[in-house]
Amino acid sequence: MGRKKTGQIADCKQCGKPYHRAQHHIAHGTKTTCSKECSYLYRTGENNPFWGKKHTPEVKATMSALKIANPPKGTGPKKGVFKHTPEAKAKMSQALRERWRTKRADLLSYASRGMNAPHTELVNEPRYKKNFTKTQKRDWTGTKCAWCGATDDLVLDHIIPVICGGDRVKTNARTLCQTCNRWKMRYVDNPLYYALVGAKRGLDT
Repeated sequence: MGRKKTGQIADCKQCGKPYHRAQHHIAHGTKTTCSKECSYLYRTGENNPFWGKKHTPEVKATMSALKIANPPKGTGPKKGVFKHTPEAKAKMSQALRERWRTKRADLLSYASRGMNAPHTELVNEPRYKKNFTKTQKRDWTGTKCAWCGATDDLVLDHIIPVICGGDRVKTNARTLCQTCNRWKMRYVDNPLYYALVGAKRGLDT
């Protein structure tokens, strides 16, 4: 035997369709629409009871005083109070040393190229092993850009980019300014990389 419904049939204040309004909704003055969609539309704009209303200066002053008297409480320990025990510090150090011992190449690769670097499926070695070293940058960087002749903001560029298999040899190095280097990365290196990826996967480019 089903539960007996109490209440009455009322008309939706938004669309006008009849719907069943429970007794407790009538008692509390709630649910005056037939669905959530009608409730949203009915409470939108000027129908919203808070439409155009603002707090008075007295209410704002009271709220500010209450916030000052009762500052929000954080869920964690206060800054500078919590400290790891010596045993916990020793365990964390041991775990970090073990991670470097077993995954050194991966950690160095992430640190050098960043987590958001382009996909390097064409590169056999980690990217950091193909970047120019500080000594190579110092000795091989020229005095002007090979493309525009600028003498400021010079960088050592891979002629064949690293993402396409380029290595850090002197025959694959040339001096470019930052502007030309960024233009080359966008309009030369990236299209070349995607063309090589498409050819490797057997796709038309």
